[in-house]
Amino acid sequence: MGDKEEDVIQFLQALLEAQAGVRKAIVVRSVEEAQRENVFAAYILPDEEYIDRTFPEDEVRRVKKWSKVFDLTQLRQESGASQAEFNIAGWNSSYTRQPIPPQEMHEWVDRTVQSIVELQPRNVLEIGCGTGLLLLRLAGRCSRYVGTDIAPVVLKKLREQMSALPTGWDNVTLLERPAENFEGFGGGEFDAVVMNSVVKYFPNAAYLTRVMEGALRAVRPGGAVFVGDVRNLWLLWPYAFSIEFFQAPAAMSLADLLERIHRRVVCEDQLVVSPAFFVALQERLPELARVEIRLKQGQYSNEMTRFRFDAVLRRGDGKEAGFAPRWMDWEKQELTLDSISAMLQKDKPERLAIRGIRNARVEKDVSGLAALKKASPSSSVGQFKEMLDSMEFRGIDPQAIWSMAGSLGYRVDLSWKAARADGSFDAFFWRPGVSGASKYRCVAWPDPVVASQAPGRNTNAPGSAGRREKFIEQLSSYIQQSAQKEVGSINLILVDEFPVTADGRVDLKALPVPAVVAR
Repeated sequence: MGDKEEDVIQFLQALLEAQAGVRKAIVVRSVEEAQRENVFAAYILPDEEYIDRTFPEDEVRRVKKWSKVFDLTQLRQESGASQAEFNIAGWNSSYTRQPIPPQEMHEWVDRTVQSIVELQPRNVLEIGCGTGLLLLRLAGRCSRYVGTDIAPVVLKKLREQMSALPTGWDNVTLLERPAENFEGFGGGEFDAVVMNSVVKYFPNAAYLTRVMEGALRAVRPGGAVFVGDVRNLWLLWPYAFSIEFFQAPAAMSLADLLERIHRRVVCEDQLVVSPAFFVALQERLPELARVEIRLKQGQYSNEMTRFRFDAVLRRGDGKEAGFAPRWMDWEKQELTLDSISAMLQKDKPERLAIRGIRNARVEKDVSGLAALKKASPSSSVGQFKEMLDSMEFRGIDPQAIWSMAGSLGYRVDLSWKAARADGSFDAFFWRPGVSGASKYRCVAWPDPVVASQAPGRNTNAPGSAGRREKFIEQLSSYIQQSAQKEVGSINLILVDEFPVTADGRVDLKALPVPAVVAR
């Protein structure tokens, strides 16, 4: 590289790093077009808060977009073929793009209903009631049930379902309104507010925060807000790996696979939330007494049981002092399902607490993603699959723990409150019948490994791909005006991080595949 070219690179790098929204920039000679002169690539680590602030999302437009999507789903032919009490039109697998098998959906619905029934609510507000998968199973147990939804066609279909069923629905009120609208609901008039598989359609963290604040005001002291089927932010990358790896042909290169994974994450259009988001709410909402982050129960291995969780927010007069157990470390003590079972059978402890249990549901995806980043980009997916299949995994399926505990007369609660990036979880076993066992319902679970009080740091940013494109256009226009004579052509590439070598230097050969490129 000549001195003149090096001067141009330093000039461009300094020019970019002086711009608002650029945290760091690395400019290199473009590898793809090395035969051409004055062609450069600029890898930019952006300030996401600046991008979100400068190119704000239109919340109303995004909410209306989802309303249209839901309505169109109910207007399709498959909706008319659904059972009156079990309309699952639109519930498709991200892996196969085909409808999720009815038996898997039945299990998902039944487990969710049971979790809400355990809260013993009599007056319920369900936000995003949809086609009534929960409402039609819960309303009969309640004295009052209010269901709201943003999609008029969906509500029309629900009313048709209700009229076709023999049960009376005089205690049910259906309202068309967005999730953040609590107009007409007095403070503390509900035993429970339910929003299941809903928050992923919220436009951003700020909207979710407003809904949580309104929901907590709507429940009485001692009541609960049930937020079900939440996509886990810490597993967004392993989830993307799982989907793309499943769909990739054997001949595809690992470089192309990694590009697809990166694009799926960057272009994610749904809100994905860290468990730490709900924990952090306790700092700003004094009426939030306790937060429970529960893994999904279920025998079927699918995206709903593997990558999602339920959050239960308990309202009280102040923060509850949780029972603080002595935690065993699963990794250090090399525990297994059999050794845990043996402890419970032999010692018959009143309680047993284990932290950091490796999660068999996601272990292969977490390990596969880590291995992919280190693998040769020119290797094929088929070769990588053979390698991954040969690896040994020793994680435990959460459902196996629930089943084992039940067979031995124990109750076990499993928590993702620690929000670890590897998807590991904590378990607390206890005997329901012993004296004073009620205190075990308020366990002081390990706190999030990484948490921020800023709501936006604990979620992704749906629609960020479009905002990033606008940011790239802004930078490109500035470069053209300020450095047109010095630069022939430059690709501006946004990255999430800079890979480093063992000695801490930026590894130029391992720079990630471009998510957005502008010329």
